[in-house]
Amino acid sequence: MRQHGTLDAPRVFSQAHAVGASIALAMDGIAVTMAQVAALAERQIDRFVNPLVSGLPPFLAEISDTCSGFMIAQYTAASLVAQNRRIAAPASLDGGVTSGLQENHLCHATPTALKALEIIENSARILGIELLAATQAYDLQPTDLARAPYAVY
Repeated sequence: MRQHGTLDAPRVFSQAHAVGASIALAMDGIAVTMAQVAALAERQIDRFVNPLVSGLPPFLAEISDTCSGFMIAQYTAASLVAQNRRIAAPASLDGGVTSGLQENHLCHATPTALKALEIIENSARILGIELLAATQAYDLQPTDLARAPYAVY
C-alpha cells in the first residue's frame, strides 16, 4: 500500500499475533460492511445521474450536449465498488499450518486489517462523490418547487 507523500519503500508488517482471529474476524466484518455501504452510495450516484429516475439533466450536466457532468465520477465510483467487491473476501480464512508444524493456524490479522483499510479509503472516495452529486442534484432542482418544511423539535 502506498501512502501519499512517501517513497515506494518496502514495508514490513509483523504477523506475530498469537491468537489474532478476533482481530481478523472484526476486520473482515468491517471490510464487508464498508464495501456494502459504498455499493449503496454508488447506486445512489447512479440514480442522481440517470434522467429517467431523477428527472434532472443527464449526468447532472447543466449543458448536457457538451459536458459529461458526473458521468466519469459515476464510472469511478462503480470501479471502486468493483475493487472493494474483489478484495472484501474474508482474509481470515486464508490461514494454514506454519512454523514447522509449531503453529496450526495463521489467521492473517495484519493483512486483513490492511485490506479493510483499503476498502475504507475507497469507500470514503465513493461517499465523497455521492456528496458532490447530491449537491449538484440539489442545485439543479427547479426553482419553482416548494422545499420540504423545516421543523424544529
